[in-house]
Amino acid sequence: MRKFVTIASVVVLAAGSATCVNSHPGVNSGSNLLPMATVVSPSALEARSGGGNGRGNAGAGSSLTLVMVDDARVIGPSWGDIVRFDVSTTATRAFISLECYQGSAWVLAAGGWPLDSEFTLAAASWPGGAADCTATLFTTTDGRRTTTLATLAFHVSDGSVATPMARGGNGGGSGGTSSLTLVMVDDANRNGVPNYGDKLTFNLSTTVTSPFVSLNCYQGVSWIYAASVGYFDSYPWAKEFTLAGTSWPGGPADCTATLYTTKDGRRTTTLATLSFHVEA
Repeated sequence: MRKFVTIASVVVLAAGSATCVNSHPGVNSGSNLLPMATVVSPSALEARSGGGNGRGNAGAGSSLTLVMVDDARVIGPSWGDIVRFDVSTTATRAFISLECYQGSAWVLAAGGWPLDSEFTLAAASWPGGAADCTATLFTTTDGRRTTTLATLAFHVSDGSVATPMARGGNGGGSGGTSSLTLVMVDDANRNGVPNYGDKLTFNLSTTVTSPFVSLNCYQGVSWIYAASVGYFDSYPWAKEFTLAGTSWPGGPADCTATLYTTKDGRRTTTLATLSFHVEA
């Protein structure tokens, strides 16, 4: 039986851009980083992202959707898993590349693969740990110059079992010198804890100048909510989260907020995390 998972991710749109296939060392090279992603047979276990979340869209109606082929450790992409991508495009000669980073270290590069290829999230240059990855759908006429059709950025966890979540009440999570604390914005039943449909935000303590907070929620094994908000003056939208969505029509959930920073919208550095329970 297939498991369906909704994934919302930071999407970098770059339609019509011209780049070089080998613009980074190690792409299409077995001597740098790691050989191309191993192509294996799909297992019967598959989790599919649904709706409009988890897709990168750019020009001409092209898009990418992340599909779990082997989700061996924890829910969602983690080190050692196998993934592929559902593709929607009108291009006749399209390919997929995948790049992953641990901070500023480039740990995985696989370029120029056919659309039905599978990618193993591990390598000799990536022996373990979390990473931030970007899949790129592109077309090329000469194998050197490319046109980007769509991109999809997603986080890969380290595959370890999550620590127990704090149940009810407001709480604080910290990492190093940074921390975040949950604050209720709209507490509909006034019980002082997060419930479905409530609005919340976070108080931050950090020295970084442009921090973000992402929020991911699960009901059992189903990934039902993902959003990211910037906590700095120039961020143009509300700095709050509504605990509901088309993929979360009701019921309790377990959520994790992550305080992070990014320089390019793709690679991120986690500063602190906070896990909490949402009542029905």
